[in-house]
Amino acid sequence: MVSYTGNTGSMLLLLLLVLTLITLSLSHTDFCYDDGQCDPYAWGDYYPSCHPLLDAHHSPIDLGQQEIRDGGLDALELSGFNSTPTGRWRLTNQGHSVVLEVGGGLSVSGGGLPGSYRTVQLHFHWGSASSNGSEHTLLQQRFPMEMHIISVKSTYPNLTAALDDPTGLAVLAVFIDLVYVDNDNFLPISSALPFITYKGPPSALIH
Repeated sequence: MVSYTGNTGSMLLLLLLVLTLITLSLSHTDFCYDDGQCDPYAWGDYYPSCHPLLDAHHSPIDLGQQEIRDGGLDALELSGFNSTPTGRWRLTNQGHSVVLEVGGGLSVSGGGLPGSYRTVQLHFHWGSASSNGSEHTLLQQRFPMEMHIISVKSTYPNLTAALDDPTGLAVLAVFIDLVYVDNDNFLPISSALPFITYKGPPSALIH
């Protein structure tokens, strides 16, 4: 049986500190990648923070050899991630992704972050058997799936309140490779997927 797994040989944990959050009010046809009138070099005309000289604000990104490890950062501290989850976690199909709202007890700090961040949800980007689905790339390689763990600066009550702060969110991105071995860590999520086949409610509760 084919399943997704993340092992030390194929999983890369990287920290993406969200510097700028942009609400795209235009349709998807208003920006592109290969037409001079709407390619990345033209994005800055509509969204100043997407100027090509501000590459640190762009997403997705390709991690080159020099970006894989930053020796100037201290260790990333993950609190509660090795403990049994508390409360009920809610899994929802939002149309473009599956989102898991987590209970309390999880936080992220260190690694260059300006404080402690409370983890509130995680979601996935995935492809199919014939296409890779990760949002970002490593050495120009795309992976079958990418998991984003979203955390909110502890001074804010929720995700929405943190959006106006350039350092209000921290996102941990995990590349996940495809292997022919089941990963039981994903079982609570994968077993709930049949209950959220369609977008919107009902949501599945994970204990």
